[in-house]
Amino acid sequence: LVRGAGDEPVHSSSFLPRRSPSSLASAAAIKRATKLVRAKGSSSREEGAEFGKHVKWICFFFLQKRTFRSLLALVGRHCPTDYDRYLVLEERDKLLSKLRDVRRRQEEWWENSCADGTLYVRVVQKRISQFECGADGPMKPHLMVKEYARSAADQDKPLPHELRSKALLENTVDYLLKNVFDAMPKNDDDMSMWYDFLWSRTRAIRKEITQLMLSDRTSVALFERCARLHILCAYKLCHLDFDKFDQNMNTENLAKCLQSLRHLYEDLRTMFDTEAEFRGYDVMLHLHDSNILRQVLSYRKEVRESRPVRLALQLSSALQNKNYVRFFRLLRKEATFLQCCICHRYFNTVRYQSVVPPFLFRPAA
Repeated sequence: LVRGAGDEPVHSSSFLPRRSPSSLASAAAIKRATKLVRAKGSSSREEGAEFGKHVKWICFFFLQKRTFRSLLALVGRHCPTDYDRYLVLEERDKLLSKLRDVRRRQEEWWENSCADGTLYVRVVQKRISQFECGADGPMKPHLMVKEYARSAADQDKPLPHELRSKALLENTVDYLLKNVFDAMPKNDDDMSMWYDFLWSRTRAIRKEITQLMLSDRTSVALFERCARLHILCAYKLCHLDFDKFDQNMNTENLAKCLQSLRHLYEDLRTMFDTEAEFRGYDVMLHLHDSNILRQVLSYRKEVRESRPVRLALQLSSALQNKNYVRFFRLLRKEATFLQCCICHRYFNTVRYQSVVPPFLFRPAA
């Protein structure tokens, strides 16, 4: 190179890219470990501990580097069929599991209602719902919603890209209620499939809220909307047979939603506008429980004296005192539509007991 008299000398290092701090640190660690290996008479405990620490760090470094190379090798692989795509994504998940052991703090979210791996698994196994297909028939990826899967004993923790963000969970519930719930079919068979689709997707949302350990107003709103869904389905689908609609399972899911809301209300210690409403639903779900009054006494004064909770206590008192006329009169004059829906489960029993003479219920002497 030719330079003038007043020019500064140009070094070759200025033309080369600078090494990152992580690469410099790894090179320094390798040099220190090499010196420790070559050193003679280094039998002290301090040097041995330092040597083990550096060797462990180097092993993690090369494991991370090899995992990244394996991930890069997957980029651009030709996948002509859905099964090939599924195999590639499954291999990617295994590599990410190894990478998670090295880098435990990854805060990446896959902004999609259904992860790609789950999507292609369902395509290969032909587990596509009719609500995830377009009007012309084929499956539409933008309509795919993550379904519920039971947790196995040997199942690893979900990867970061397999969990949905808080905003995406809200958007998913909005989509389910506005586009799927409002399109309730009239045929019994289609109605059963419609409920199974909603139950599976909302159950997956509640599971992810637990996995993300969310405890804020958003999680409260999501649980409340799921609870309203189960209350309404209990009334709308009560005429279906047991093989098409399981009322006990629906009641169990409703009880779990209300239990989660109960814990969230107690943990947040914030007054919600809808707390009294769902506290009343919780009491109405257990009208035959004689210990329900003890639970109500643990509520705050504002909630305990609210109209929904007082109505629930009056209904419980009417049932326990066998005042069936007052029970139906309270529902007709003071109850809302959802309160009547959750109390609909008692109608047949109350009507039967009001018609059959009481001595028929007494045990034989």
